[in-house]
Amino acid sequence: MRRYAGLGCLAAVVLLVAWAYPYFARARADANRQSCRCNLEQLALGLLNYVVDNDSRLPDAVSWEPVLRPYYKNPSMVICPQDSRIPWYERDPTFVDRHRVSFISYDMVRRWSLQKLPSDKQAATALSFHEVGKTGPDYRHFDGMNAAFLDGHVRWYTRELLPPDAILNGSAPSPPAP
Repeated sequence: MRRYAGLGCLAAVVLLVAWAYPYFARARADANRQSCRCNLEQLALGLLNYVVDNDSRLPDAVSWEPVLRPYYKNPSMVICPQDSRIPWYERDPTFVDRHRVSFISYDMVRRWSLQKLPSDKQAATALSFHEVGKTGPDYRHFDGMNAAFLDGHVRWYTRELLPPDAILNGSAPSPPAP
């Protein structure tokens, strides 16, 4: 009887881990969404610094990454931790420092390409960066996406609040009242 006592403890630990696993997975996904949000905030601030240095002109939306690279410190910031297209070895910051990454998790809205920065009121609703997947906007965080605005702030939107056609238009709806 005594030699089976350890199995009871082991079974209890296995059941506890199996019960808690979904909570840990949710916490990891929340942390990835926050990390992605921080990446977009840094890209938006880098964009604003670029605009200040270039007579209020926005960069070309097709080739924005090499132009904005001097304005942010960490080159792995263009990679969302939740992006499944990114190979595991490209997530290492030392790899990103030495090589060009094959995928970028964010895209700049084409509407504002090479234009002057809009007024403060318009910049608060004008999208600058959004998450992108293989075929367009990617809603990878709890069926939603982080989106950065031209004034520097970042919000999370569901697919219903920010559909792909609104991203192509370059503007987002105002947030719902609390």
